[in-house]
Amino acid sequence: CYEALASRTAIFNKVKAAVEAGEKTLLFDPESGKSFNKVRSGKLRRAVEAGDELATRVLDETCLYTGIAIANLCNMLNPEIVALGGGMIEQLHETMLPKITEAAVDRMMPGARQVSIVATKLGDHAGITGAAILACDHA
Repeated sequence: CYEALASRTAIFNKVKAAVEAGEKTLLFDPESGKSFNKVRSGKLRRAVEAGDELATRVLDETCLYTGIAIANLCNMLNPEIVALGGGMIEQLHETMLPKITEAAVDRMMPGARQVSIVATKLGDHAGITGAAILACDHA
C-alpha cells in the first residue's frame, strides 16, 4: 500500500535501514551520540539540497510511488486537479512536484493527462483542514 512505500514513516524506515547497513547521510550522524529520530521534512530538504545521495534516492523513490498512485487514481477518476499537501510537499515542492508529475503522466492514459498536479499552501494542516471542510459539508 502507499503508506508502506511513500509516507514519511516509509522514508524514515528506508533511511534508518540504509544507515544501519553502513550508508552515510547528512540526516543522521552516528558519532553525534544522538538517537535516530524521525526524519523531518526540513532536514530532508536540506540534505537533498546539499547533495546527500541517500536522501535524494529515498526522495526520488517517494516521488515515483506518489506519481504511480496519482496515475492510478487519475486513470480511474479523471480529475481536473490533484492537490498535494502536508509538510513534505510544503518543504520540498520544488523538488518533488516535477518528479511526481513526470512519474504520473508517464503512466496515465491519454485522456487523463490533462490533470494539474499542484501543491496546497496548508502545510502540515492540510489533512485536518480537509477533514473539517468535509465534516462541515456533510453536517
